[in-house]
Amino acid sequence: MLSADRMISAIEGINLTFAEFGHVLNGYRLTDYEELMKHIMTLLTNEDKGGLEALLEQYLNQEDVIYYRLNSLVIKNAIHSLDRE
Repeated sequence: MLSADRMISAIEGINLTFAEFGHVLNGYRLTDYEELMKHIMTLLTNEDKGGLEALLEQYLNQEDVIYYRLNSLVIKNAIHSLDRE
């Protein structure tokens, strides 16, 4: 077992940052959260309010757990950025 400081030293020893190591560990795939944020940013950049509203509906219909509630707040914030009403 490695302590946290030894693990970070080992990661730095192979010339990776901790974030890069996490990305490698995840099979070079984005996490579900990163995928969601990428999707939200694409919709926001394209000013696709309807797409954001549809995405929000998907999250509002999920089980009432903190993860979905927090992500719905991020989506609502993106919608508010496009339409202040």
